[in-house]
Order: sequence, then C-alpha cells, then structure tokens
Amino acid sequence: MANYSLKYRTGRVEGLIPTRRALRVTKRLLLRGPDHDDPYPGWSPDQADIEAFCRSDETGFIRSRKAIRRAQRHLQHALAAGALQAAFLDGGDKCDIPTWAWSNDQSVSYAWSESRLPLDMLLPDPWPRWSAEPCYLKREPFARWLRSDLLNLPPPIDQPIEGMEKPPASVKHRPLPDRPYVDLAEALSWLAFGISLNAYGLWEALVAGNLLDSTAVAEAKLADAVESFADAVAAEKVRCIGKHVQNIVCGDDVLTEPIPPIRAIDYRQFDVPTNSLRYGRGLTTKVSPTKIEILDRSARRDMYRDVLVNRSDLIARFPKLAAKAERKSAPVLKRLPDAKLTQWLATLGTAADRLSQTALLAAARAAYPRNSISRDAVRKATAGRKSGPKPSAPTS
Repeated sequence: MANYSLKYRTGRVEGLIPTRRALRVTKRLLLRGPDHDDPYPGWSPDQADIEAFCRSDETGFIRSRKAIRRAQRHLQHALAAGALQAAFLDGGDKCDIPTWAWSNDQSVSYAWSESRLPLDMLLPDPWPRWSAEPCYLKREPFARWLRSDLLNLPPPIDQPIEGMEKPPASVKHRPLPDRPYVDLAEALSWLAFGISLNAYGLWEALVAGNLLDSTAVAEAKLADAVESFADAVAAEKVRCIGKHVQNIVCGDDVLTEPIPPIRAIDYRQFDVPTNSLRYGRGLTTKVSPTKIEILDRSARRDMYRDVLVNRSDLIARFPKLAAKAERKSAPVLKRLPDAKLTQWLATLGTAADRLSQTALLAAARAAYPRNSISRDAVRKATAGRKSGPKPSAPTS
C-alpha cells in the first residue's frame, strides 16, 4: 500500500482527534497504569524489530512497544464494537466510519501510523471515495472511554464482536463514470473486470488480491485488456488524449493533446501506479505477496501521462461489454406482494374501472418505484372486473 502520509497531513479539528494521536494518548495512560512494568503480558516485539529500532534501553523499548500494541488492541476493539466513533474528513465533507471498517488489521495499521484508513476498493459506493482519507475519533466519547476500565485485554478482533455491523458485499460490476472522458485506469479496469476503478483503486485491488482468483490471474486479464484497447486506438476506433513527457518527474507544464493513433502501436504498456502508457507491451509492474517487481521496461523513459479515454468511443467499440455491465449494474427490485398490490388498487376506488391494465400497471410502478410489478400480477389482481378503455393512438 502507498505511504499516505506523503500526500496528506492531518491537522487539528474541533471536536475530533486524529487516530494516531489517540493511540499515543492511550499508550501513555497504559504506561502509567498498574501494568506499567509489563503492559502486554505474553506478547513481545520481534527480535528484528528490537535490533533495528532500539538505540540503548532495550527494557524501555520493549515496554513502549508492548504499550503501543495493547493500546491498538483496545482502540480497535472499541471502534469495532461501537464504543468509540470515528469519521473520515475531506475538506468540508465528513463521513462516519462504520464499525465493520475496523476488522481488517492491515488497513487499521495505517490508522495508527498515518491517521488513514484504507478501504476495500470493491465496496459499493460511496466507500471507495473515502478510502485512505484522514480519519479522526470523536473527542468526547474518546475522553469518556479513557476513564473506563482498560485493565482487561479485549479478545482478538477475528472473534465475533457484539455491536459490529456486517460489511456490505463487494460489487461485481461498476459502470464507467458518466463524463465525456474517463481515466485510462477506469477504462482498462472496466474492459478487464467490468468494474471501473481509478488508478489508486485498481492498484490497491491488485495488491490486496481482490480481483478474480488471484493477483496473477487479474494481471493477465488486465494485460489482455491493454492489448484490446491499444488495438482499438490504433484502428482509430477509440480516441485518447494525454501529455507526452520525457519522464515521470516532468511534464506539469506540458499541455494535453490528442494521442496519435499510430502511437498505440508502440506505446501499449500500462503503468498502473502512474496511470500512464509507456513504450512496450503488457504491464510495467508485477505484484506478489512480498514485493512489487518491475517487469521488462524499454530503455525509453518517455511516456503518455494523464491519459484520458473517450467514453462514447469505448462503449461503441465494446457494445456487448457495455450492455452486460448495464444489466449487471441495474438494481434488483423486490417483488411487490400481491396483497399490497390489491390493497393499493382498492384505494383507487371506481377510478380503477376507468383505466386499462396498461395504465394500471404504469400507475402501480409509479406508486412503488422500489418494487417489481409484473403485468400478470396486475391482471391477477383485477380478475373479474371490466377493463377500462385502451389508450387511444396519438393524433397527428
């Protein structure tokens, strides 16, 4: 995962406290408590951690690490159980963090080190928008919680916790953003997986192994999508715009221009982290559980950066994928019970007798937009009554 602290800083916000600072406050309290000599019995930091970071006082270093680990356990459990409340902040926007967001140890570790909480990018909207934004605890509940009993160590987070909500199911499809041009990563992830993700979201999903059966399978699928996309650009079927820069660190003063179709013959290597097209084929990087490997890269360092893809061209070139994504993305409506439909028809009184079944069906669907109502259901509910007049044809 990225080092989120390089991009953002968390500051003072009235009524809130950054999660990183909350950890330090809890740690100091534990070091002054009755277990200050051994804040976390039965647990010790790794020897490699001691050798790498301990400067002189090994006993004091171990005590500090034990207090931090115990404070993390207390805070994570309290947040997952709802005893503490937290929120994301992004400028003037705010979003309460649900309890299920605190169940992933790897993601939660960033809350303690950088006051960021990454979320699964395959969660339904609006959660991907809040991933890794600054996270804060609500100050008053935190102050009350500190005065509670911290003597007993909470159970592991992987055990059932009373009060923790169930997370929403991951999405299987996400349509392209509704704007004239979409990011390169949004276009390629849509082609490969039917799920449109920005560059950050696609990279996080690959690193987490959340796409398809494994990261390797997902990368192969993504590489195939890059080939199909580049072929479409070269055939002048899909228009792209971007900035041709000499290397990744320059180009802020370069203007966006149309990318010539012939360039897609050579520049068809997708660099996921930078959301750019490089000289070559396939992907620039390969993700494994322990490292990120740079694959075969050309001696050329120039690239097309900040690439945008024409949305209409993309949908027109891949109509079957667009139609499939639209069907899968459509909400599944719950069937309206027959008794409720009959009850609604009764409220119409004699007015229902003057309407055709087609008009009744349209009126019922307008009255219950969140439910599915079939023509057969209306026909069954109105059996035995005389049908109203059929709609007349429009006159010219």
